[in-house]
Amino acid sequence: MFQRWLFSTVLSLSVPLLACPACEDAPKPEGPQPPDPLGDLPDDIEPILGDGHLLVAQRGVPVDDEDFAVISDRPEDPNPPRVGVSVDRLTDEFGLLVLNLPYVSLRLRDSSRGCVPSDRAEEARVAVLADDIVQRLDEEKGLRMAGIAVNVDLLSPGRTEILSECFPIGAKVRFGEPQHRENLKRAFRELALLPGLRYITVGQDMNRYFHLVDGEGLSVQDDYANFITLYREIYIAIKEVNPAVKVGPGLSWDFLMNNTTAQVSGELGLSSAARLAGFYRAWQRTVRPLLVSKTNGGTVAADFVGFSILPETTAEPFEDVPSPVDPDHLKAVRAYFRYLPLAGNVDGRQLDIAITQTDWRVRSAATGASKKGPYLTTLKSAVSHTPLAFMAWRRLSDLPTDTEGQTPACEQFTIPEDTFHYKPDYCIGGMLDGDGRQRDIIDILTQAP
Repeated sequence: MFQRWLFSTVLSLSVPLLACPACEDAPKPEGPQPPDPLGDLPDDIEPILGDGHLLVAQRGVPVDDEDFAVISDRPEDPNPPRVGVSVDRLTDEFGLLVLNLPYVSLRLRDSSRGCVPSDRAEEARVAVLADDIVQRLDEEKGLRMAGIAVNVDLLSPGRTEILSECFPIGAKVRFGEPQHRENLKRAFRELALLPGLRYITVGQDMNRYFHLVDGEGLSVQDDYANFITLYREIYIAIKEVNPAVKVGPGLSWDFLMNNTTAQVSGELGLSSAARLAGFYRAWQRTVRPLLVSKTNGGTVAADFVGFSILPETTAEPFEDVPSPVDPDHLKAVRAYFRYLPLAGNVDGRQLDIAITQTDWRVRSAATGASKKGPYLTTLKSAVSHTPLAFMAWRRLSDLPTDTEGQTPACEQFTIPEDTFHYKPDYCIGGMLDGDGRQRDIIDILTQAP
């Protein structure tokens, strides 16, 4: 619509402009006009960056069922290589236990239908999964963290299917389906009662769903709008049960920057120099509606904004260099994160940003894992101008790829190659390697300010 208006306007004005030097005397257009893509933008302030070291309360440690073997109740050996991680170090140097969990267990789903049958639904819900890990850590390891953050996946690992309980409808489940909405609100109410809970992230990478097309090649953007209204209802439902817990949507920074911003910039005819305008219009379209609830008196409907940061390491801006030395390259990397604080600025109120998970993704530990630490150092500095709720790495430990006599854990999470399984880089996303040895990630993440 905007492009058609712009084209017709240029045509209508080109001849008069050539014939009339007194352009200011030309009649002003009447009637509704399309919004100015360069108008009403926030100030583009040059950030002042530092080292980005985090307070203990801002450091999250991700733990799942596969990490118990590397957690020890014995003191750590101060000399490298340090194998495993001690309970004392986790409780002293991290403020949050971070649980990355699906809304319903992937292991309990019916693989033929992709959903969890009703007779398994109660044990499959996220509240049960979270409570089980917390209780086991306490009973088996004596680990009790100061606080808990739960990032709840609503989409499959491949981000193309909605996780759901099975119910008798013929069509594919959508966020507009009333029964699915009620099931989700019930699940989040149950989760909100978890002792020690401080943060709930509703969904992960949800703005990827905005760009999804169905099997017939049709956009599902209308269902992304359904998710927006559902998120607002979930926010209210959680607050009714536990007003103290902080709630926010979970999104992908990389998709916002690389996909949505590019798409919106193209629609509005913005040049590459208009980076702020492209970003801000993309944010207004996919993020801002999640943060303000019209059904709740126009008030803010989020306490923070969660972003995963899992960049395509070989693409711009990193181009396979995790810690650029070249000034122009470093400037480009920092520019990639320049507007991160703006993603939480709603009508003058600044929300904290949570980096729910981050990693330098590689397919081979032998060729790429050494770049994870330098990447984290770069990231911490690049986001040091951002008010952070917390930051967490992707995994605590790598998933074993070779287990004698048993199916390796990595294969359980990555095979078969479908949307309900992860890509191979997921197996190499740990702060500890496949032999349980600490990478430098832990030391970098826990550096004191």
